[in-house]
Amino acid sequence: MNKFNKNLCHVTFSHSDCSDVWPIYFGQMKKYFNVGLDHYICTESESITLPHGKKNLVYSDKDPYPARLLTCLEKLECEFIFFDHEDMFLYSMPDINELCRYYNLIEKGEFDHIRLIKGGKYKSFSVDGFDSLEGFRINSKWIFSIQPSFWRVSILKDILRKNIDCNIWELEERSQKVVKKMNLKAAFSHKSGKRRGLYHFDNSVYPYIATAIVKGKWNLSEYGIELGDILDFYDVDPTKRGWW
Repeated sequence: MNKFNKNLCHVTFSHSDCSDVWPIYFGQMKKYFNVGLDHYICTESESITLPHGKKNLVYSDKDPYPARLLTCLEKLECEFIFFDHEDMFLYSMPDINELCRYYNLIEKGEFDHIRLIKGGKYKSFSVDGFDSLEGFRINSKWIFSIQPSFWRVSILKDILRKNIDCNIWELEERSQKVVKKMNLKAAFSHKSGKRRGLYHFDNSVYPYIATAIVKGKWNLSEYGIELGDILDFYDVDPTKRGWW
């Protein structure tokens, strides 16, 4: 039977600046992704109050993004992680069995990284036994991306160390060459997905908002229906942040 295990934990990167998003994130994940994984939240303060059972991993607010994330990952004992950000929350039920099958591929060493969205310029190959998964060819233009993903922790830490002093957007751009030199074994998931904006496609295996916050404002231009309904449900006033 396909299943998650204790070698896998859930890591969510966040900051207190996004604490207004936490009720939505935690509420949606409890509703749709309550799968029993140890769940760690990366924040800049030890005094932050998190929901029961969530564990705080503290980074220095003075560090750039790669160093912050690396600091948190170095505190973990798990070999694999499911990684996301607080504004990349689900809006519908994912296919948990299919996600478990992805994880099993990583645990067996067939992949080091599986991203749960289709996007960017790439070249790919079919993965045997899966109609929802394609492997990246190493000559793809865009492989590495900060999106909900399964990762082998040691590999992600190596990538971060090679780009330790940059922002999150520079990390994505610079890491394309890094992962090619590493010969990263990577894949992406997609199924029943319409184009969302310029770069991404929806994925019914893991239907999430990518991303809910853009430059500090709600991303209603791309996710007007889904995000609008969620903001209403959690009684969030979008005018406080503004929206695109």
